[in-house]
Amino acid sequence: MTSIDQNGTDMNTPLLKPLGLPLRGPALIEASAGTGKTYTLAMLYLRLILNHGGEAAFGEPLLPHNILVVTFTKAATRELRDRIRQRLVEAAAYLRTQAQPSLAATIKVDELLQELCDTYADEAQQAGAAKRLEMAAEAMDEASISTIHAWCYRVLSEFALHYGGAFEQNLLESETELLKGTSEDFWRLCVLGMSHASLAYMMQRFVGPQTLLGEVRKLLSHGGSLPAASQNLDDHIGQLEGEKKALISKVKADLEASVDELEAYFAEANEAGLYKAAGLNSANKAKALAKIRDFVHSDDSKLEVNKGLQRLAMQDLSIWKDLEQVQVDLLAAKHLAAALDLAEQLPSPDAQILTDACHWFNQHLATKKQQLGLLSNDDLLLRLQQALHGSGGVQLAQAIRQRFPMALVDEFQDTDPVQYDIFNRVYGIRDGCPDAGFIMIGDPKQAIYAFRGGDIYTYLQAREHTSGHHYTLKHNFRSDANLIAAVNGLFSYGDSHALGAFRFRQDSHNPLPFVAVEAGKKTRRQLILDGQAQSSQVAWLAEVDKPGKAIVDKSYVEQMSAATANEVARLLNLSTDNKAVLQEGDQQQPLAPKHMAILVANQKEASAVRKALAQRRIASVYLSDASSVYTTPIAQDVLLLLRAVAHPDDDRLLNMVLPTLLLGLDLADMDALQRDELAWEKQVQRFHGYHQLWQSKGVLALIYQVIFDSHAASRIMSVVGGERLLTDLLHMAELLQQAAMQLDGELSLVRYFETLLDNPDTQDVSQQQRLESDSNLVQVVTIHKSKGLEYPVVFLPFLNKTRLAKSTDMPLVYHDIKHQKQVALVADKAILAAVEHERQTEEIRKLYVALTRASCCQYLGLGEVKNHDKSGLGCLLMLPETVGQLSDYMTTLAQDLPIQPVPEEHTYLPQNTHERQWQGARQAPAIKVKNWYTASYSALNFSSQKDSVSVVGVVEDGVENAPDTAQDAILLEEQHQFVDMDGGAAALEEQAANIHNLPKGALYGTMLHEMLEDCATLGFAEVIANQPARQKIVQAHLLPLELDAWVSAVDEWLLQFLQMPWQLGELSSAPMQLQSLNAQQLLVEMEFLLSTKQVDVRAMDNLVCQHTWQQQTRPQADPKQLNGMLKGYIDLLIEHQGQYFVVDWKSNFLGEDASAYTHEALRDALLHKRYDMQYILYVLALHRLLKSRLPNYDYDQHVGGAVYVFLRGIGNPDTQGLLMDKPAKALIEGLDKLFQGVGGEIV
Repeated sequence: MTSIDQNGTDMNTPLLKPLGLPLRGPALIEASAGTGKTYTLAMLYLRLILNHGGEAAFGEPLLPHNILVVTFTKAATRELRDRIRQRLVEAAAYLRTQAQPSLAATIKVDELLQELCDTYADEAQQAGAAKRLEMAAEAMDEASISTIHAWCYRVLSEFALHYGGAFEQNLLESETELLKGTSEDFWRLCVLGMSHASLAYMMQRFVGPQTLLGEVRKLLSHGGSLPAASQNLDDHIGQLEGEKKALISKVKADLEASVDELEAYFAEANEAGLYKAAGLNSANKAKALAKIRDFVHSDDSKLEVNKGLQRLAMQDLSIWKDLEQVQVDLLAAKHLAAALDLAEQLPSPDAQILTDACHWFNQHLATKKQQLGLLSNDDLLLRLQQALHGSGGVQLAQAIRQRFPMALVDEFQDTDPVQYDIFNRVYGIRDGCPDAGFIMIGDPKQAIYAFRGGDIYTYLQAREHTSGHHYTLKHNFRSDANLIAAVNGLFSYGDSHALGAFRFRQDSHNPLPFVAVEAGKKTRRQLILDGQAQSSQVAWLAEVDKPGKAIVDKSYVEQMSAATANEVARLLNLSTDNKAVLQEGDQQQPLAPKHMAILVANQKEASAVRKALAQRRIASVYLSDASSVYTTPIAQDVLLLLRAVAHPDDDRLLNMVLPTLLLGLDLADMDALQRDELAWEKQVQRFHGYHQLWQSKGVLALIYQVIFDSHAASRIMSVVGGERLLTDLLHMAELLQQAAMQLDGELSLVRYFETLLDNPDTQDVSQQQRLESDSNLVQVVTIHKSKGLEYPVVFLPFLNKTRLAKSTDMPLVYHDIKHQKQVALVADKAILAAVEHERQTEEIRKLYVALTRASCCQYLGLGEVKNHDKSGLGCLLMLPETVGQLSDYMTTLAQDLPIQPVPEEHTYLPQNTHERQWQGARQAPAIKVKNWYTASYSALNFSSQKDSVSVVGVVEDGVENAPDTAQDAILLEEQHQFVDMDGGAAALEEQAANIHNLPKGALYGTMLHEMLEDCATLGFAEVIANQPARQKIVQAHLLPLELDAWVSAVDEWLLQFLQMPWQLGELSSAPMQLQSLNAQQLLVEMEFLLSTKQVDVRAMDNLVCQHTWQQQTRPQADPKQLNGMLKGYIDLLIEHQGQYFVVDWKSNFLGEDASAYTHEALRDALLHKRYDMQYILYVLALHRLLKSRLPNYDYDQHVGGAVYVFLRGIGNPDTQGLLMDKPAKALIEGLDKLFQGVGGEIV
């Protein structure tokens, strides 16, 4: 039972204390509008990261990827991620300052965050907490914050083994094309083969598959709530058509038999003066009787109703003078009444047709998507739900809980039954979430997305399941105290209704009570006009067109649009004179257009109010949830353009496109063209040119050229809503260009575009209209789009306009007394009443959303339109149905909603517009662009080398073609190395295959590099121990090069090399074996990028030559400047005995056997090829890496040096083919400074 005190406060639900909320188990937080829902979520997130709260803590600190946060839009996920990251950083910074009193005053935080941080008393606790928060903030890009659909996609992919699914799910953005194909399949397979009578009915009722699809599409998500399909739809239609014909025949037969009796009865009554002759004169009576006789002998199934027929049928008794003398039960009159009601009595197969089609569509659509490996967003939910209900569901739920032990679900009022079932299966909400935490936060008063599947009854079910774990937020931090009180007053008044404000009260139980909120801020937020505070909430009342008659909707919309636009103009004019300011506490700012929002229900209302604004020179922007760009007026102009350009010789198409807004010819221009053959021919030639442009450069270039040639941009911008039209035009041009890449020819694109215009897909993200401007404009927003947003001043001009539920609103969705969803395709009075009741309850919730957007003040537009008492406001305030009573009735609510006169006419007059002087554009300063590019060692040229030309290539337009991958770098280096040698796999003749007679050349050197890379990746020890794996590696690299004869020799060489103890000489006293190194000691093909700032290559080379190899002579580097990045790949980085070594493989051929690989020969090869420069750069990269990663890094201690391995010389007993060096620390540090652009002196 819900208990509300006299102030509207819920006495049963405890107020939430964010720092004391138990984080284990379930919790439901009800957060009214403006009460800090996102703030609360972020605070709970901090507690989970820190394991804060003592007994109320989760039990262990969590990382961001273990905390699931779910919300319902991508925009909301971005906002949540940013807000949480900001909160983590803020808390960490505050904790850091607590140990430094001098800095503590520099960071101000709110009381709640300060209270959380104060629980960490000593310096060590503060540092530890700050560190965890900082690490969490850094990991927020990987945080599990997503929409429900994105989370389901992730779960289905990550836990595929638990339910036997695919690891990758291919998402389907739009089902439009699949649905179109499915509809055509159904028509071909199920309709065209029907009997003649059934087919005739289908053709008459639906015409074709496209019309059928339009009706079935609305049912697809409700398939589970529909009755079963018929056994045979053809027989069912035929049977009902037979019953229909029989009923029509009977009614006509009865009517034919009684029409003469009916005529005689009324003739006698007329002679006796029993009825008023003016109500049914002789002429009208004769016409009515003739109509009856014509109907009886026609093939029509419906007798059109009119007053004369109703009076003859005794359905209208207003003409009779004395009802006691009337034979009301006259049989002839009953027969006529049956004919008039015949249309409602005829059996219709429509419901069964749509039911069968829905089931067929769903089944075949699922099969198609399975065959194509596609999933829609709804499929993601259903697939996960099925997996959780399957045989492995318990294990899957446990795995998900282990991965996400804590879940926070935002906007929970928008959850649907499938989503809640998934959460309940995973977290055991009904059982109290024994080994996890599950917190739901939302506001059922803002559940306004039933059209998207949001189900408030699911929320109420969750509320019931979490009984005893409910919390509420009662302070509104958005709005001014007076505005909060005014809104509270309206809903408190509505709560006096027997069913409560939101119409959910049953006896003494109300699962959705209105709970009044209090102002969370002490400072006032007001609109100050000419020194006086504007009333927080006022209303205008539209004038009736005729006394006692309801205002027609059109008049109401026009009046309130004008009133709104006039008030906006008045406020802006006051602001121009510095007489309209927004004030919060002692802070003021001038009122600007962007501070005002006009909330509407749909695009039609938006167009009306934007037109009124434009007439008063006020620019506005329209924001809605989803409007397809293909529904805009300019789309038809584009279609006419494409048709005309595709057929440039078709005069009819040319005449249709030239007068459009896009081409801009007026009536006089068109008349002149018809009289001037040469002028017409010029237009034809112009369109021939457009045709050629389309063929050569595409449709995007065509549309842009037409805009330029016809000055369309300025013309479009000059009309009302021009900015919107121009934005849509450019958007469509982009979409058509993308589509053209998948289509064959211009005519295919025209047909494609025609289809899109006939069937726009508002759910396709690519089609949704873009925001035309983000500048300082008045914002016209749909109520649905405004949810979650805040505006200082809000206008609600059309609150009394509504539309009642109709029997044609298929499907009719409602909930029974047990809150179970029901779907009906045939309406009776009870069903229609249930649907209307749910419509009214959602209208009240929409009203709540609308009334809680303003922070300072708001204006409401009222009017006695038809059914105004059934609008959200009418239902809430129980407005009188009778026209003429609204004004007096509103006096009882004057305290919360006073009526003010409708604003007078105003036009916005921006300040000094007549004095505006255009100034010339500023001259851009001369900027000298420095040559910035990515280079590599292989791009350095050395003048005395025969192969001095860079292997990588020259710099082109400031960009050097540096190698993209390690394989590219190896190949380039090997080409450089063997440029002066003979390549090719020479015949062995009588020699035995060995490493020395392995063919020379870049191809074979690259092969050795890649083979050793594969060995390192597998693990050197594993390569030795696993002979099949080793031989597989050898064969994989040798056989494609037709080196079959060397397989055995290379295998033996590889085995010897991997087992060989490397004698490192002065670098290390401890020998090193590749086979002894584990994966943690190896980094294969390490890529590096070194920033270079105006590095003089000649100066760098001089440093290297002076400080290595006793200044021995070597080729000199050509002059060059490095500015940008220096890119490279180190073959192997090894950690040995706490030191790090750069290892590079060299396949240079120095002689016929190992004896040629002496120390002198290795040194000469190294200097000739300038490998000294290469390894110096590698060691510099290693130095920078270790400096950034190792605590207490010391060059002398941690850098081992460079080891260059000449692979053909490992058999030399003196050198083992190894040439080693450790550059001096001073050299590396000097080069480091040189690369930073701060000099390169070596001390």
